[in-house]
Amino acid sequence: HSMEAERPPVSLDRGCYPRIEVRESNSAVVFCGVPITWGERYFHVPETLLQVVDGKPTGRNCYDCTPRGLSKALVVEHLLRTGEVVCGLAIALGDSPLGNDEGLTRWHANGIPFVSVPGPAASIPALLAECRVTRLSHAEASAAVLSRLAS
Repeated sequence: HSMEAERPPVSLDRGCYPRIEVRESNSAVVFCGVPITWGERYFHVPETLLQVVDGKPTGRNCYDCTPRGLSKALVVEHLLRTGEVVCGLAIALGDSPLGNDEGLTRWHANGIPFVSVPGPAASIPALLAECRVTRLSHAEASAAVLSRLAS
């Protein structure tokens, strides 16, 4: 794909890479095809938007911009409040505990362990260092963890 400033690659087509995804209802803008190590150096949320926009590298090749306060923690809080999820009977899986999965890590020490499936070692906080699958890809690691739990 050639990229031109006049025609940025805005698309939800996973076959288009790199691309800029504008999610439904403008709930997020995701820059796909940006190595995580570049994301922190080349992207930032302007000072004037810091109160309303949260920007962070996510996964291995994305940088997400979402409304501040919107995170996966909101989903967990709702599921706990409604009784759909019970601490001690659930786990959380994710590949970016310091990125878009941070909201899932908040209950790690309080009944919903977080298992990192995998990400770069540098992206794993010390609290989660022992809860990381390193020998498999994301999907395979998730499947391995769930298979172990089921057996």
